[in-house]
Amino acid sequence: MRCMLALIFLCASLNWLLVARSFAADSSTGILKTVIETKDPSKKMELLDEALQTEGLTGKTMASLYFQRALALKELKEYFRALEDLDAATGQFKRMPGIMLEKAECLIMVDQLDQASLALENFLLTRPGTARAYTLKGIIYEKEGSLLKAEDEYTRALRYEPEYAPAIKERANVYLKEGKPRKALDDFDTLVKLDPNNSDALIARAGVHCKLSDFSASLADYARADTLKPNDHRIRRERVLIYIKLGKPEKALEILSRYQGRSDDVESLVLTARSYILSRDFKKAEAILDQVEIGWPNNAEGKLLHGVINSRRSEFDKALAGLNSALELDPKLVEAYKERAKVFVALNEPVRAVNDLTSAAEVDPADGEIFALRGETQYLRKMYDAAKSDFSRAVETLGNDPRILYDRSLVQLMKEDFKGALQDLDLVCRLRPDSGRALSMRGVTRFFLGDHELAISDLEKSCALDSKDPLVLNNRGFFYLKLGNYPAAKSDFKKVLTIDPSFNDARQNLKLVESRERQDTLSVQDAGSPWGQ
Repeated sequence: MRCMLALIFLCASLNWLLVARSFAADSSTGILKTVIETKDPSKKMELLDEALQTEGLTGKTMASLYFQRALALKELKEYFRALEDLDAATGQFKRMPGIMLEKAECLIMVDQLDQASLALENFLLTRPGTARAYTLKGIIYEKEGSLLKAEDEYTRALRYEPEYAPAIKERANVYLKEGKPRKALDDFDTLVKLDPNNSDALIARAGVHCKLSDFSASLADYARADTLKPNDHRIRRERVLIYIKLGKPEKALEILSRYQGRSDDVESLVLTARSYILSRDFKKAEAILDQVEIGWPNNAEGKLLHGVINSRRSEFDKALAGLNSALELDPKLVEAYKERAKVFVALNEPVRAVNDLTSAAEVDPADGEIFALRGETQYLRKMYDAAKSDFSRAVETLGNDPRILYDRSLVQLMKEDFKGALQDLDLVCRLRPDSGRALSMRGVTRFFLGDHELAISDLEKSCALDSKDPLVLNNRGFFYLKLGNYPAAKSDFKKVLTIDPSFNDARQNLKLVESRERQDTLSVQDAGSPWGQ
C-alpha cells in the first residue's frame, strides 16, 4: 500500500513538472512573439528580464530568450553585455542559428577584429553562401584600412544575394573612400530602387550627386527625403550649401527663413553667415560670426568663415590665423584645408598649398575639387606630370568639367603632348563654344600639329569672341609672326599692351617683330612663349 501511494505521488509530481514546463514553454513562446513585435529595445529588455525568471524553462527556450536580449542590447549599443548573453545562449543550446553572426558583429563593434574574423571563418565553413557573413568580413577589412579587400567582400556578398541592402550600402561608402563617387552612385541608385522610401539612401545619394556637381539631381533627392523626414537638419543644411555652391545666396537665405531660429541654433547662424559672405556683405556675416564666437568659441566652422572673409579682403595673415584655428579644432575640416591652400597660393607658397590639399584628399578622396585645385598648384610649380595626374583624377570625379579639361590641356601643351591637348580642347569647345580662350588654345595646338589652316581659323574666331582678352590677342599675334605677317603680328601685340601693359610675353614678342622687320634673317625659333603663364 505504501509503495502504491509513493508511486502515485511520484507520478503526480512528474505530471506537475511536465505541466509546469509546458506552461513555461507556452508562456515564453508568447513573450518571444511580443518581444519580436516590440520596437522599443528598452521595453524588450523588461519583458525578457521577466521571462528569464520563469521556472522550468528548457535549455532551447532559455537560449532563445538570451538571444533576443542580446539583440535588444545590441540595439542599445551595449555590445559587451550583448556578447555575454550570446555566450549564455550558446551554453544553453549550441545549435541556434544566427548566434555566430551576431557575435561577430558585436566583436567588430568593440574592435575585437581578430576574434570576429575567426568567428566568421568558422561560420562560413558550414554556410559558405551567406551574404551577411561576407558583409561583416568587409567591415573588418574596412576598419583595418584594406579598402580593396573590403570592396571584394561586399561584391562577393552581392553575388550570393544581389539585393542585400547592407552590402550595397557598405560598398557604396567604400567607393567614396576610394574616390570613386560614380560607382558609389550606382549602388545608391540600387538602394533607392529597392526601397524608394529609404530617406537615408536618398540623403546619401543626394550627397554623391553634389560631389559630382549634379546639383539639380541632388536637390530633387533632398526634396524627396524632406517629405519623408520633414525638418531634418541634415537636409536643410545640405540644401542651403548647394545654393551657396550655385552662387544663389538669396535662395539659401530663403530656406533658412522658413525655420524658426533659436538662440542655440549655431548651425543656422553659420549657414546664414555663409550666405552673406557669398553676397559679399561681410559686415552682416561678421556680426553673426561674432555672435557665434561668444556663444560657441570652439566652433571650427565659425573660425573657418572668419578666415574666408579675411582671405577675400586679401588680409592673408588674419585669414591664416582663422584657418589655423579651425583646423586645430577640427583636423578633418576639408574646406579649411582648401581655403588655406588658396591663401598659400596667393602668398606664392605652392608647396604648402599642395601639402594642405593632400591632407584634404586623405579626408575626402571623392572630392574632385581638391584634385582640381592641387592640379592648378602643381602647374604653378611646373610639376606637369603631377598636375596632369590630378586633373585626370578630377575629371574622373567631376566628369566633363570644361574648366578642368582646359587646365589639363595647358599641362599637355607644356609637355608637348599636342594630340592629348587637342582631344581635351575639342571637348571644351563643344561644351563651351563661346569660350574664346579655348578656341585660341586649340588654334595654338593645331599649329604645332601642322594644321595651319584650322589653327588660323580658331585664332580668328577666338579674337572675334574675346577681342579684349590679351592672351587671345597675343596668341594670334604670335602665329602671325610665325607665318611672317609682321604688320598683323605687331598690331596684335600693341593691342595687348594697351589692354595690359604688364603682359611681358607680348612686350618680348613685339620686340622680336621689330627686330625681324630690321633683320629678316633672325631665326623664328627664338620667339617668346605663345601663351601667357
